[in-house]
Amino acid sequence: MCQGWFLLFKNKLNVGFDLTTKIPVAISACLMGDSVRYDGKHSFNQLIDTEFSEYFHFVNICPEVEAGMTVPRPPIQVVEFDQIRQVVGREDQSINVTQPILMVAENRASHFIGLCGYIFKSRSPSCGLHDVPIFNDQGDIVGHGAGLFSQRFLEMRSIPHIDEQQLIDADQREKFFMDVKLFSQGTI
Repeated sequence: MCQGWFLLFKNKLNVGFDLTTKIPVAISACLMGDSVRYDGKHSFNQLIDTEFSEYFHFVNICPEVEAGMTVPRPPIQVVEFDQIRQVVGREDQSINVTQPILMVAENRASHFIGLCGYIFKSRSPSCGLHDVPIFNDQGDIVGHGAGLFSQRFLEMRSIPHIDEQQLIDADQREKFFMDVKLFSQGTI
């Protein structure tokens, strides 16, 4: 099903697309099979790996590991304390990795100038774009929003971005491809 769409889209994409140079696109490392998740596992995404790697040079990033967290590690979540969002341990809120994750975002955004897009991991407290559960300090979900890394990164770098769940939708997938292509050519 996806492959049929991709073959049709591939013809559109190849028009004016330099296949000798892959476009640099950042990606949540777990989506490429790196075992960096809190539970020591990965979230390998076959579609991204097999279909998109023909066009993109992926730069694998795991902000939690880069912030000094171990694998495996205690799970974290976004908690709103007095209207300020922080990334803290799910079971132990004294584990606070807000500042290290924000520092990684600032470092990556300022040093990876050549990136033309980013594929984030949905629902991740660091990388999610819009569907991260936001908790209050009592443990109740009070809404959904962005993970702290993705939010800070995108505040500093306005580049095409999407998460792996959005890539399932053919229209969103095509828009992302075209936006990355245009961004790489300097036209958006």
